[in-house]
Amino acid sequence: MGLTVTSSGESVGAAGTITKGQIVAAVNARLGLSMTVETLADQVNGALRELSGMAQWRDLRTQTDADIAAFGTAVAIPAGMRLLDRVVTVNVAGRESGPLELLEYHRLLTLRAGAQIPGHPRGYCLRAANIELWPAANADYTVRVWHWRFHPVQDAILFSEEFREIIYAMTIRAYLQDAGLADSSRYAQATSRVGELLLGLLPAADQDATAVKYRDIF
Repeated sequence: MGLTVTSSGESVGAAGTITKGQIVAAVNARLGLSMTVETLADQVNGALRELSGMAQWRDLRTQTDADIAAFGTAVAIPAGMRLLDRVVTVNVAGRESGPLELLEYHRLLTLRAGAQIPGHPRGYCLRAANIELWPAANADYTVRVWHWRFHPVQDAILFSEEFREIIYAMTIRAYLQDAGLADSSRYAQATSRVGELLLGLLPAADQDATAVKYRDIF
């Protein structure tokens, strides 16, 4: 499934077995083209990014650790983060704390306006490009941010084998759209195929078709 296990015992995404060369070969075979990895790069990367925003895919769930010094009050939001899962601290033995409480910004301001006594961070809120913590740290901590990310632009593909066909279909659709063929029957077929495959891949939490779409951080 393209997974690794962290020191906390949780699974996070790792590179799968699908390659960009295989994607391009499939697109060429199905559309009768002779594209290269370089000439189809925008469509492949666009399909991967679009797919990454469709659900809370296990292959794209990851962690980012950031160190915060005593009296520190914020860490940066991880690059490429799409949707936040939870924020915890990690002790010297590598053991995670319980999840920090998500605070509304006005609540954070109220707390900070009170007695400023540093302690173990217990709450946080997202503000601009930072994760603001409360209270200020009373020692050096590692803050761990569990999140779902957008698929990065890189050679290694993080989606596991079960996503092969939907990546093929989404890349074909992206190529046809960029080629000005969005009104063609072939484009309609690719779109229908994406929908069929997506229904079979969605995690249980995402299978209610009437649910509100996830609100991206950015």
